[in-house]
Amino acid sequence: MKRLMEKIILSVICAFAISTSYSQPNFTSADMPNVGDHDTLSYLVYYGITNNLDTETGNGYTWDFSSLPFSMYPNFIQIDSFRIKQHYVSAPFTNATIEEYIYDGTAGDVNLFSYSNDTLYIHRLGGASSGWTLGPIASIAFPITFNNSSVIKANIYTGAILVGERKTTTLYDGFGTLQMPNGKSYSNVFRIKKIERDTSYVVNTVNTTTSYMWYKQGGQVPLLRLSYTGALNLYFVFGSKSNNTATRINERQNDRTVPTKFSLSRNYPNPFNPSTTISWQLAASSFVTLKVYDVLGKEVATLVNNELQAGTYSVNFDASNLSSGTYFYELRAGNFIQTKKMLLLK
Repeated sequence: MKRLMEKIILSVICAFAISTSYSQPNFTSADMPNVGDHDTLSYLVYYGITNNLDTETGNGYTWDFSSLPFSMYPNFIQIDSFRIKQHYVSAPFTNATIEEYIYDGTAGDVNLFSYSNDTLYIHRLGGASSGWTLGPIASIAFPITFNNSSVIKANIYTGAILVGERKTTTLYDGFGTLQMPNGKSYSNVFRIKKIERDTSYVVNTVNTTTSYMWYKQGGQVPLLRLSYTGALNLYFVFGSKSNNTATRINERQNDRTVPTKFSLSRNYPNPFNPSTTISWQLAASSFVTLKVYDVLGKEVATLVNNELQAGTYSVNFDASNLSSGTYFYELRAGNFIQTKKMLLLK
């Protein structure tokens, strides 16, 4: 009898251990990027991936992409920031609540999203000057359990005219550890396979894009994204370049004509410690924001955020609580944006 009870207890323990090892957390909207998440990304164009990505996944899997040669492509670096709407192209999209701004040294991309009843909706995708208005259309319904998927069909309209359909299949098929270049390793990572099929009723075509994405549990910019281009084993590759990797942000101004009524002076002194003065001039009233960012695109200070009348202005920026390094100050006046660089040396 004792030996029988021992066998029963052992069986129960083994069954519990097996069920625990195979149970995985649900993939929820909280695991998607949230407002405030940002990162610097490196981008490889048409890079050969010989792995069989469909079979190399599962429960407790370790994905090893440590050999991706991001260091060989220093020019393909961009900042990916999720934030409250602030870009001028976002203004007409009143129902969108999340703005993904991707800065790559040009005008950048502006993608707009919102959530309703735990379903992700897409409002706009693409370049700031040439984006694609979608709807909004439903994209992903959460939560998604391990080895299951969200499948959504949504109509695409131009005005009141039905012009196509998008079918999005989002499969959660893996959970484990992701190894990236430079010795970076991430645990508690979801592997998501996303298939987007766009059908055009206008020209009678169907385009399909398959992406494999690795998300950190709890929300963050995707650590890795591989998008199949249709050519044999060739992928667009976006990978996280966090941990203070240089972004090569350049001083910039937006692609609109610079109004003569607006000018931004360089800060003085530069380099500085611990404070510096930033000056600008307005020839007409405008709503002005002046913000400071670090090299990862993280906002570290808001110095001005209000309507100003015509005149010459200056403001002091105290960086006593910041570490030495390169920072960027960005002044927005109406639709005009200008960014300049400054160096803090302690």
